[in-house]
Amino acid sequence: MSRKPRPPAKSSWTGQVETAAMDVIPEDTEASHGNNNGHSLPLPDEMETPRSSKRIYWVVAISVLVIIAVISIGLAFGLKDEKNQQNEIVNAGSARDVVSDKKRRIRLQQYLVKHEVNTDAEFEDRSSPHFRALDFLAFQDEQRLSAPSGDLRSREGYGLLTRYVMSLFFYQMGGPDWNFDLMFLSKFDTCYWFSVFKPPIGQVGIICNENTNEITGFSFIGDNLIGELPKEIAHLTTLSYIESIGNQVKGSIPDEYQNLTNLRTLVFAWNTMSGPIPTWIDRLGRLEFFYLSNNLFSGTIPSQLERLTNLRVLALNDNTLDGSIDSVWTLPKLEYLFMEGNEFTGQLPGLLSEYTPQLINLDFSSNTLSGVLPEDVFSLANLEILDLHGNGFIGPIPDAAISSSSSMLEFVALYENALTGTIPPSLSNLRKLRHLDLSSNALTGEIPDYLFTLGDLKELSLKRTQRSGSVSSLIGSLVNLVVLDLDNNEFTGAIPSEIGALADLQFLLLNRNKLNDAVPSEMSNLTSLRMALLNTNNVTGSMAPICQIQTMQVAVSDCLETSCECCTTCCTSNENCHDYEEVARYDPSWETNYQRTFFSFSKFEQFSVPEVRGNDDN
Repeated sequence: MSRKPRPPAKSSWTGQVETAAMDVIPEDTEASHGNNNGHSLPLPDEMETPRSSKRIYWVVAISVLVIIAVISIGLAFGLKDEKNQQNEIVNAGSARDVVSDKKRRIRLQQYLVKHEVNTDAEFEDRSSPHFRALDFLAFQDEQRLSAPSGDLRSREGYGLLTRYVMSLFFYQMGGPDWNFDLMFLSKFDTCYWFSVFKPPIGQVGIICNENTNEITGFSFIGDNLIGELPKEIAHLTTLSYIESIGNQVKGSIPDEYQNLTNLRTLVFAWNTMSGPIPTWIDRLGRLEFFYLSNNLFSGTIPSQLERLTNLRVLALNDNTLDGSIDSVWTLPKLEYLFMEGNEFTGQLPGLLSEYTPQLINLDFSSNTLSGVLPEDVFSLANLEILDLHGNGFIGPIPDAAISSSSSMLEFVALYENALTGTIPPSLSNLRKLRHLDLSSNALTGEIPDYLFTLGDLKELSLKRTQRSGSVSSLIGSLVNLVVLDLDNNEFTGAIPSEIGALADLQFLLLNRNKLNDAVPSEMSNLTSLRMALLNTNNVTGSMAPICQIQTMQVAVSDCLETSCECCTTCCTSNENCHDYEEVARYDPSWETNYQRTFFSFSKFEQFSVPEVRGNDDN
């Protein structure tokens, strides 16, 4: 019986050796061993080996073991040496990288110093934003930029400059604590350091020209920027747009920014910046939009401002600026002028159309201006917003000819001045007027009937204007009214029943007059009413028509003359029993397109806009 052949060898060198060895095995092993036991296993006597043969076997076995041990030890040391060599190579590479990065950092610093971006002294403080920005470029930035051979105007020089300056901006403006990182210090190209938010915010961060890949602007809105602006921004002369809104930027505008002669938009609003408006502002001759709103700027408007002949929007509101306003009347393209909340003095020009004929918005409210109102203040072709409240204007309200077909005025606020005379007929031609506030002036006479033809009016305030006579039944024609404030006048007679037609009316202030008779039952139709002040009058009877209105929140009447189950306050005659002041004290702001964010009549009561009906643009 022959041995079974071995399985086919695999395609390894060991398998090939095994196959070759199998080929030399005799096919008839029984004949070779003289085995007649009927199977292929050796007999017991065949297992016996001569003593000399055993000695040879032991020698061979020991030799094999020694050889195996030597080979194993050699392999072990060989592998260890190979691993050590590999580690030495890696460590040597890392060391070379560190040395290379350090040399690159030195060259980068030398380049920036050579081209007067910074000085060596500015890199000495390891905690400075300059040091940290340079460290980022040398050791962390995956772009691994090298010092260019060309100047800052070369492609490589500009690329290094923009990445360094914006990295510096990140560290100097508290970047690690920003609300949104905007991809700053990421591995991507500097032009991709931005994020896109839902309208109206849009792209925030760096803005680039898609064709040239040059930085053309940057925008930071409510991102918790903290610190003073880096002067190095001035090296980015391709900038045409700078915007910081709702951050904590402090300090003054760096003088170096006068080199940004391509700027068309410069916006620093709702920050804590201070100092004067720079006298070099005229160097930015292309400027069209200039906002310094809601900061701490002080001083006067520099005369150099009058050279910004391309300016379309000037917003210096809500600072502590003072002095003359003459410089602004030499800007022929000016459309929006927001100057409220300062301490400006002087007068408006006699004819606005001769200086700023393109005006859309004129807001000098809450200053100390004086003199008379411009003769053509209501007849500028494009004027939509006129807010001059809180000044010292005197004389009559102008009665110049106004074309009803061309007037665009929607908002007129002249309250808290010293205006005299009657309400002129010219106002009746302001057919698009939605907000009219003449309160707290020394006007005389009754409410003219032509005022009731302004059907788009939503807010009418004639508080404390020495009105007399009765409240006209024509009041019912102002069906879009949300606020009717006739407080503190000399009105007599009954509340007209036609007032019940004002379905959108929410705030009714008829207090501190001489009105009499009963509350008309038609007032129950004022289904949107939220506040009704009828106290300090001679009104009698029940307040039930008002009390049954489900939206009612604040009702005040006289205790002795009326019965009122829903009144929040009950007054005795001639007693000022509450502090619900006029809505005019809480004027809507241009930042919200003159839409109120809330109605407020005192520090205790606020009425939010979402509940307001009829406050849309229709």
